[in-house]
Amino acid sequence: MNLNTLKLPENPAFIFDVDETALSNMEYEVKYDYGYIKDKWDEWVFEGKAPAIKEVKRFYDTLISKNISVIFITGRKYDQYDITLNNLKSEGYVRLDTLICKPKDFSGKTAAEYKPEMRKLLSKKYNIIGSIGDQWSDLEGGYTIMKIKIPNYLYHID
Repeated sequence: MNLNTLKLPENPAFIFDVDETALSNMEYEVKYDYGYIKDKWDEWVFEGKAPAIKEVKRFYDTLISKNISVIFITGRKYDQYDITLNNLKSEGYVRLDTLICKPKDFSGKTAAEYKPEMRKLLSKKYNIIGSIGDQWSDLEGGYTIMKIKIPNYLYHID
């Protein structure tokens, strides 16, 4: 599928993952020897300094230039919404329709359960033409057409 030749439906949207897709956490990964330490991860997120992944940002810019709505769905917790939104905007992701952080009622559920459910809800308002993410849970479960998988050699999430 080519965005330049794609006939866009009414109210098109593209879904982006945040971590290791829109933003890089390589600084955190290197500092903690590629391990996950919950408290340290939360501290990193609240610093709000994860840089944009340049090629993903360039793709985002292309979508924006075509008036395609951009929506971010992340596994980050609901209380990390403000800092995540500010981090995205400071890295140039300034035009977005919404950012969805994992709500309390999805606590304990996997990304594979949570993210498709969010896309299902969004599909009532948007024609979701694609999703981009580093984990298969960002792409599978329906409610998206084009799927772009970003390589992630750091970790795998079910």
